[in-house]
Amino acid sequence: MRKDYVHFTSDVLGRTDWLDRLGCSFDVTPEDPKHIQDLFTRLIRVFNSDSPGRMLESDGLLRQLLVPFFRTISAGQQDVEQRRERFDPVLSHIEEHLSARPTLAELAEHVHLQPTYFSNLFREVMGSPPMQYISRRRVERAQAMLWYESTPIKHVARQLGFSDVFHFTRVFKQITGLSPGAFRKQKRRPLP
Repeated sequence: MRKDYVHFTSDVLGRTDWLDRLGCSFDVTPEDPKHIQDLFTRLIRVFNSDSPGRMLESDGLLRQLLVPFFRTISAGQQDVEQRRERFDPVLSHIEEHLSARPTLAELAEHVHLQPTYFSNLFREVMGSPPMQYISRRRVERAQAMLWYESTPIKHVARQLGFSDVFHFTRVFKQITGLSPGAFRKQKRRPLP
């Protein structure tokens, strides 16, 4: 048995993850496993190269790997997408103020709803309660900062609005399964 794995975020215009928004299945059996294996092999080769077109080629390969996931989107998901659009003002506010600690009432105000109703509807449409969604987005942003920047972990925690590094580490580990330090060390491991 062979299992390949790619982890990435797919933000669109600083909003929410578009795979999540579209309701794609996250577990897909490929129609042509050999083709997928070839794509992964090429992706690893490109990732380890110094080619000037490295980013463009890896982007193209990732897009090819995503095609099977988009085939899982049902016609009913179009209705879900329309319901999610209602939350665009809230999602934009969250992204623009990720380090802030908004109250439920402040978030609900962006879509002119009563806080309890907003929270229930947000959970139903987005798949998680508003505050849990904010924590996940903060951790996703932290992952990018830890991977691409050399900013100390305590500064990452502060920039993203966590009360202290211990709180940040607890939330980060709860969501990713790794501590921020262990996550950062992963980028130093060579690919096979």
